[in-house]
Order: sequence, then C-alpha cells, then structure tokens
Amino acid sequence: SILQEIKESENNDEAIALYEAAKAIATGKPRPGHKVLGAGTFRDGRPLWEKLAREYAEGAGDNGTARESELYRQSGMEVVGIEHLADTSEHYLRTAGGAMASLFFVHI
Repeated sequence: SILQEIKESENNDEAIALYEAAKAIATGKPRPGHKVLGAGTFRDGRPLWEKLAREYAEGAGDNGTARESELYRQSGMEVVGIEHLADTSEHYLRTAGGAMASLFFVHI
C-alpha cells in the first residue's frame, strides 16, 4: 500500500509522523504516544490522507474505487479536488476520515 511505501522509503521523522497520522485516521485508533484521535492527527495526516482519497475517488489501481465516484466519472465528471474534513460527523470521520471528493463536468 502507499502508506507502507512511504513508511519504508522515507526514513525520517516527518515521513513517519505523516504515515502514523494517516494510519490513525484510517484505523480510528490514536497514534503511538497519543490517547485520542484528535484534530492534530487530522492536521498532520492531511497531505497523505488527501492523496489516498484522490486515488480512491479516481480509481487508481484495481484495489477498489468509490462506486459513486466511478458512476459520476462515467458520466463525464472529473475529480477536481478533495475537501479535507468536509464532513466532521462521527460516522463520516470513521468511514471516510472526513474527506470528500469534488467532481465537476469540466468539458465544454
């Protein structure tokens, strides 16, 4: 997975912190040394979490794609961005880490 690649390829504190924050968002479990999954985790994991969300929405690879996003893309829409913490409800944070894809018709 991309998370494992980052953890293994970048042997520095910043990359490990990014990996641990994104992993915590994905699993819903606090990072090592932390007691809660809080705002700092979502802030620290944002760059990687947005990249993962974009890959999921765009269907990168064969490991699954958001079916709703795939349906929109088949209708001519494109993923133009990922909104970080677009929905901060407890359920959405657990299921999508708060990220939401923005799709638009971009062809004229």
